[in-house]
Amino acid sequence: MNALNNNLRYLVDGYTRNLSTNSDVYADIVQSIMSLFACLIVDRPRSGWRNLNILPADKKHQFAMVYIGRSRGIYQTQHTNEAPTLTCAEFDRDQMKGGKLRIQCLADFEIDENGGIDVTALGYEAGTGAGCTGGSYVDGPKQQNNANHGGGGGGHSGGYGTAADGVHGGQIYGDKFLSVLHLGSGGGCNKNGHIGGAGGGAIYIETYRMVNNGCITADGGSGNCCGSGSGGSIHVVCSQFVMQDENAYLSAVGGNSRNDTPGVGRIRIECKNNIDNETLARIIKPHPFIG
Repeated sequence: MNALNNNLRYLVDGYTRNLSTNSDVYADIVQSIMSLFACLIVDRPRSGWRNLNILPADKKHQFAMVYIGRSRGIYQTQHTNEAPTLTCAEFDRDQMKGGKLRIQCLADFEIDENGGIDVTALGYEAGTGAGCTGGSYVDGPKQQNNANHGGGGGGHSGGYGTAADGVHGGQIYGDKFLSVLHLGSGGGCNKNGHIGGAGGGAIYIETYRMVNNGCITADGGSGNCCGSGSGGSIHVVCSQFVMQDENAYLSAVGGNSRNDTPGVGRIRIECKNNIDNETLARIIKPHPFIG
């Protein structure tokens, strides 16, 4: 019992500490945690049960365990062609909040091949109409051709971890450590009746073991004939980081654009196990900062 109490204390206090214990004791720890904290199970697609899959933005949500997928849910989904997905509300300039999904999980955070987290285009707003910039961390959309800090100038894409192409493309901001969990910036617009792409949202996950066999996405929105939004942010803090499915991925890239290429977002993974270079290059874009 002393070993169980000590390991539980380490898990609750540290979240990302290594546990040196056998499987039976770990199972007892998990059951103890589950009795104290709620578990989150997302097993329905947004289109059919949208309200079940949206968590309030910006607030740090705490769960004992998180599972996103179809195979273990307490309900049988009938929407077999759609993946259960967790998201949050988009950024709201009037309230200066939104677009950031924060979760702290005491044990396992698992996304299976049928699940995902998606905050695409939930960041700073897109420009609307002719000569309108995208929104940025400094200002909302405004009437000008020049870049609006990270926001793309009229008709140009947003920047974040890299600058967008073009003389009026959005600028770089933030740092690789994600000391500030930034949203992606919006693309500008240069045509009446059109709208650019919004920047990507942001995801912060702190857990003991992160198992991602699905998709975690913080991409910018596509601007099509206008500027596209830049990628947002993904920050994962864990002891173990596992990606077993060959189709799994993390993505924080800019949206598709016929004009300037938008900037990518930023990804940071803090974990104690090694992630091989093939995984980094193949299924995590842009290349993350590890450490």
